Amino acid sequence: MTDAPDSPDPPAGTSVDEFLGTKPGGSWGWWIRWLSIGLAGVVLIVLVGRFVSGGLATEYASEPVTRVDIPLKLFGSGRLQPVAVHLVDAGQEGVIRAIPVADNQPVNAGDILARLDPAPLREAIAAARELLDTRQAALAKAQATKADVDARLGLYQRVRRRSGGSVPSDREMTAAQDAARRAADAVDTAQVELAAARTALSEREAQLASADIRAPVAGVVSRRFVAIGQRVGANPGQHLFAIAEPYTRLRLDIATDRAQAQRLRAARAVRAIVTVAPGKAVSAPILRLTETAAPPALARSASAPISVDSTPVGIALELGNPGGALRVGTAVTVQIDLGMHRDALVVPDSALRFGRASDAARPPGVVRGEAVYVTGSDGTPQRVPVTRGGSDGRNSEVASDMLKPGMRVITGLR
Repeated sequence: MTDAPDSPDPPAGTSVDEFLGTKPGGSWGWWIRWLSIGLAGVVLIVLVGRFVSGGLATEYASEPVTRVDIPLKLFGSGRLQPVAVHLVDAGQEGVIRAIPVADNQPVNAGDILARLDPAPLREAIAAARELLDTRQAALAKAQATKADVDARLGLYQRVRRRSGGSVPSDREMTAAQDAARRAADAVDTAQVELAAARTALSEREAQLASADIRAPVAGVVSRRFVAIGQRVGANPGQHLFAIAEPYTRLRLDIATDRAQAQRLRAARAVRAIVTVAPGKAVSAPILRLTETAAPPALARSASAPISVDSTPVGIALELGNPGGALRVGTAVTVQIDLGMHRDALVVPDSALRFGRASDAARPPGVVRGEAVYVTGSDGTPQRVPVTRGGSDGRNSEVASDMLKPGMRVITGLR
């Protein structure tokens, strides 16, 4: 028995295409299909590229440029802090026996914050008084000895004058004079030692008086660094308490740029709206404002400002705290009116944000400064450099020779 062949051979005179049932030229169709797919891919890439580069204007949201009066405002955020903090040290070594104040407790200047254990100080005073008594007795004895020696020397001198210098002898006179000098030196030494004993007693008594550690200024106990039973004063610079200035005035540090800081000074603003929680705002008087260095993080992020006006700076606001509505440590936002700017060229803040985002996607160094993007006549986005001015929180004034009212600036994607 023989096995059947795996596949029949094509009959003689029959082509491969006829045997397989395909039409001649099938390979050309295969190439055509792949070419069509490739062309479709190229078209898709071109369309996507146009979209990404802004070629499809209808995919962008835009708003018109206007010329209006705009109320300028300064916005900032930060955490409320005391105007100043005074650190209280022990002043001497000892063990904390009592702490009659608590955190956030108001105090007056001179109020007792803590008490050191007075027992060692009283013992030191007793010892100083004993030493003082000893020194007083030593001085009295030295003075009595000097009086006797001086009297003897005086007697020798009188006798020597009457005897014509024959008696007492030179040796006896010299001995008497030396004794007088030693007695005088002993009195001087005793007086110095007595003065030192009196000083030591005064110091011990002062230490006992300062065992009550008192507030140097009126304010609030913002922090305690010690506990009862703790030994203090052994390490220089060891702080026991932090006393904050009264919370009737608080400090708020915000970050802005030099241009806004100049507008703030020129506006001479007297009040600020401080938002302490959603829907809760407090109108606080501005008691003082000071320009400070920019926060380190902001300074690093803007290490190459586009102009002097855009240089980051800090503003320290000293705010009144009417009724104690503002609390230390609260994170807040602040809004300060800077006055009305008449007939200003205005664009939405969202247009400036879109411009910054678009510029960030470009290679470094290609563009500089602020810009907005407008839709060109062919629908493609076009970059328009601007100089930004103040803002009302939603719109900003700008200056540009190329930007005109009525032009539409791109604010985002639809």
